[in-house]
Amino acid sequence: MSDVNRQGNQFYLPTISSEKLRQGLLAVADEPLFPRYLFIRLVSFGVELARVDDGLIELLLTQGASVHTETERLFKSRERVRLTEAPFAGIEGIYQMADGGRRVMIMIVILSKLVAVRVTPASLRKAS
Repeated sequence: MSDVNRQGNQFYLPTISSEKLRQGLLAVADEPLFPRYLFIRLVSFGVELARVDDGLIELLLTQGASVHTETERLFKSRERVRLTEAPFAGIEGIYQMADGGRRVMIMIVILSKLVAVRVTPASLRKAS
C-alpha cells in the first residue's frame, strides 16, 4: 500500500497475502511484509531531514508488485503433514490441495493402499 499523509509525506507498507487458520478454516489475509516497518520517503529528525533513497522505494514497489501476485500457502502441495484428530490422529500423509475453505485433501496409506482423505485444515500440522 502506498499513500500520502496530510503533511505530504509519501509512505509505503509492503504487504503479502498469506493463508492462515482462522476459527479452524483456511483464510487469506494481507499482512505486512516487514512487520513493524513503514517506509516513508521523507521524514525529519528535529531540523535535520532524513531521506530514503528513491531507488530503494522503487525497488520495494517493484518487488511488492511481484510478491502480491501469489498467496503464501499454509500447506504446500506434496508437503508432509500429520493428522491430529481422530480417527486418523498421529498418521502422516501428503498434503494435496485445499478443497474449499472448510476442507483439505491429503493422501494417506491405509492397508497398504494410498487413499485420498478430506479433513479440516485445523486437524493438520506440518510433519517434522
